[in-house]
Amino acid sequence: MKTALIGLVGVLIGILLTEYLRRQSRIEKYSSNVFDERLQVHDRLLRILYRSASLVRETAEDSNVDAEEAQTRVTAAALRLAKYCDSHPLFLNEEITVHCGAAFAGAHDIFESQGEERQRNLEDFNRRIRQATRMIVAESGIDELNKLFGSVTKAKHESDIIRYFRAKSREQIRKDQRIRDE
Repeated sequence: MKTALIGLVGVLIGILLTEYLRRQSRIEKYSSNVFDERLQVHDRLLRILYRSASLVRETAEDSNVDAEEAQTRVTAAALRLAKYCDSHPLFLNEEITVHCGAAFAGAHDIFESQGEERQRNLEDFNRRIRQATRMIVAESGIDELNKLFGSVTKAKHESDIIRYFRAKSREQIRKDQRIRDE
C-alpha cells in the first residue's frame, strides 16, 4: 500500500513538474517575441521623437519662419508622433505617450514668446524631450540589459571626457529634480 501511494505521489509530482516546465518554456518563447516587437516599437518611437524634436529646434532657430508657419510645423510633428503612439497601444506605456504629446503641445509656447522667455521655453522643451528619451529607453528594457551587460563585463570606462559627461549628467539630473520639486 505504501509503495502504491509513493508511486502515485511520484506520478503526480512528475505531471505537475512537466506542466510547470512546459508553461515556463511557452512563456519564455512568447516573452522573447514580445520583447523583440516592443524593442522595435520603442526604437521607432525614439526615432520619430528625435526627428520631430529636431524639426521644432530647427524651426525655433530659423528667423525666416513666421509664427503661423512654426505652429503648423510643430503641429505636424506632434501629430506624427501621436499617430504612431495611437497605432501601437499594446507596446507603448500610456504615460510615456501622454508625456510625449504634452512635450510637443508645450512646444507651441516657444513660438509665442520672445527673448529670454523664448529661450526658457526652448530649454523646457529640450528637458521634456530628454525625459521622454530616458523613459522610452527604460521602458524598452534596454536600460536593464545594459546594466546586465555591464555587470557581466565589469568594464570601467575612464577618461577626462567621461568624467566630464558624468558630472554634467549628475548636474542635469539635479536640475531636473529641482524643477520637478517646484
